[in-house]
Amino acid sequence: MSRKEFRCLRIAVSLAALSIFCACAPDGSQSADNGGIGGTGISQGEITAFGSIFVNGVQWDIDSASISLDGAAGSESELRLGMNVRVIGDLATDGLSGSALSVDFDDALEGPIESAPVLVLPGGVEKTFTILGQTVVVNEESTIFADGATFAGLAVDQVVEVSGFVSANSSILATRVALRGEFPTVSAVSVQADVQNLLKNPDGSGVFDLGTITIRYLATTELSGVTRADLENGLRIDVAGDLRASGSEIDANRIELDEDGLGQQDAEDVELEGLVSDFVSLSDFKLAGVPIDATGAILSPPTLVV
Repeated sequence: MSRKEFRCLRIAVSLAALSIFCACAPDGSQSADNGGIGGTGISQGEITAFGSIFVNGVQWDIDSASISLDGAAGSESELRLGMNVRVIGDLATDGLSGSALSVDFDDALEGPIESAPVLVLPGGVEKTFTILGQTVVVNEESTIFADGATFAGLAVDQVVEVSGFVSANSSILATRVALRGEFPTVSAVSVQADVQNLLKNPDGSGVFDLGTITIRYLATTELSGVTRADLENGLRIDVAGDLRASGSEIDANRIELDEDGLGQQDAEDVELEGLVSDFVSLSDFKLAGVPIDATGAILSPPTLVV
């Protein structure tokens, strides 16, 4: 699967009015018009620059913001280019700056590369590989490689943390890939998918599948956003844990409800960058899991191609 097969958009929403300001070109280049909106806002997308941080073309002051990294308290110094974050804060009326109340980052996937990465085209700048059964697409020019990871050096059993945009079939367009070590020396992993084949035990433990991976949890495993009673097939969750030597089973340390799109936060203004899915027409599609009606939108470019 190449980057050209992904379709990613950036949108800005002000109350009931929707404007789609940016479509990602096949080479990853983007431009944006911020539309002159203001108020309580959510901005979700890739960190593209610092000072404090730029997300979707907006400069967010994060000096007073709470920062969360994979569910744990973090600091401004731990934020990195290419991280896909959700910013909640007060957006200025010019739409170009804002004061952030919170910045949340969750990786899309972390684990060992299962087989040798494959070039999409001979001599090309894109590769695909799988981690925990999920396909990852990287681009030598637009994906940021960090902490020792390189486009040329990606190899089997390297444990990498992937940030990026997740498609409807759980394939990931990577914006950042960071090296964490080698499996099995490093066994900490995380994965997001829909619960399948759930079996609960009376003592509060259980087992279920996320795609090709079997998850085992104990009565003492931490749950967030969902209770043991509410855990059910079809629920999309994020699991962090330790991968067994077999490479196909995870002992869960934490199970968290995965909130598509914008979560539960109310806001007057929204900026969202992500992948299009479930496209029926301009009035009926999803962006990063959020239902969109763009019949009244200003499109740039003027035609939305999916």
